[in-house]
Amino acid sequence: MSQAAKNSVHPRTLARRAAIRALVALDESDAPLAVALGEDKLPQSARPFARELVSGVCRTRAKLDLALKPLLKKPLEKLDAPVRAALRLAAYERCVLSTRIEAVADEYAEAM
Repeated sequence: MSQAAKNSVHPRTLARRAAIRALVALDESDAPLAVALGEDKLPQSARPFARELVSGVCRTRAKLDLALKPLLKKPLEKLDAPVRAALRLAAYERCVLSTRIEAVADEYAEAM
């Protein structure tokens, strides 16, 4: 994504995209959060929200997985890593941060 394109994307959208990538990376390694998030590539305005999303999902992962389980046809573990990450992030935003359902659905559906 070019710098001009990044500037036209809302910081929260950039944070959500970075959070998906970070959760996938954290599933594959035990890299530090800042490295997994690629904070050096994120605009300053997106960093706090991205950190909140990833650390929040990591803190509440068991509860999120339990809440998602009855909603899924396949077990969460059998889904692709980016899909798992997006579902956990959407659940975290909706249940913990009380983000409007329309915003959550639009953002994570578009990210996929």
